[in-house]
Amino acid sequence: MKHVTAIALLMLSACVGTPVRDSIPQLLVGREVVYTPGAVDPNRQTWAADGTTVFFRGGTGLFSGPLKGRWVVEDGKYCAWFGNNTSDARECWWVSTSEGGRNIRFKKADFELIDFGPNEYNGVFVK
Repeated sequence: MKHVTAIALLMLSACVGTPVRDSIPQLLVGREVVYTPGAVDPNRQTWAADGTTVFFRGGTGLFSGPLKGRWVVEDGKYCAWFGNNTSDARECWWVSTSEGGRNIRFKKADFELIDFGPNEYNGVFVK
């Protein structure tokens, strides 16, 4: 019975993911994540060491294409904004990985009563 419990706990921890706090820059800089693997033209994102990020919105139309922003790590959270300064639509996220670091999950750290965006992003590192 002990073996079954241990295996179940290992499987559960693999599904939930491993929180990442101190190593967020090492995890993201120079990398690319695809948020909807298998989609024809998926959303994806890249991060640079100078604090810039580009979120590429897939598809065609008015809201597709690159969206340039900035990012920092504060209090163990990944924070990003896509406006002209740090107060423009700034959001902070808890970061975790799974599948041996192949998958990444961003879960919104700041709860807002009225929130129009997603509370979570799940992706796969492709670079």
